[in-house]
Amino acid sequence: MYNHLHQTNDQLWLHQYPKVDKEIPFGEVSTSSTGTDIYIITYANGYYLSKKAQKQLQDEYKIGTYLIDLQWLQPLPIEALSKLIPKNAKILILDECRNTGSLSERLYCQLCEQKDKKWQSHRLTAKDCFIP
Repeated sequence: MYNHLHQTNDQLWLHQYPKVDKEIPFGEVSTSSTGTDIYIITYANGYYLSKKAQKQLQDEYKIGTYLIDLQWLQPLPIEALSKLIPKNAKILILDECRNTGSLSERLYCQLCEQKDKKWQSHRLTAKDCFIP
């Protein structure tokens, strides 16, 4: 998990990690919702960036988002996602990692294999590059 500054050099952290008073069971996800126009699946840094975007999307564009924090990356919580996301939902998988060989690549593939769903999905990732 990452900490980010509100603005460059302001020394104010974007997020203070809350005291954990409830554990997320293995294979489950956590959510935050302003609506169901689009389901955003993400983790780590992507969650905090999506949380900021969630407010802007609602306030400026009246787009309600259902933000899903994966919590578990291995194995991916496909069963929990399948139960949570409606059959014809629009999904955005947000991953700060590269397009090739990233977690979102595996997640996208596993979601596409859910034959009873008619999800419209897209991935937003970093560009493939040599920088570690």
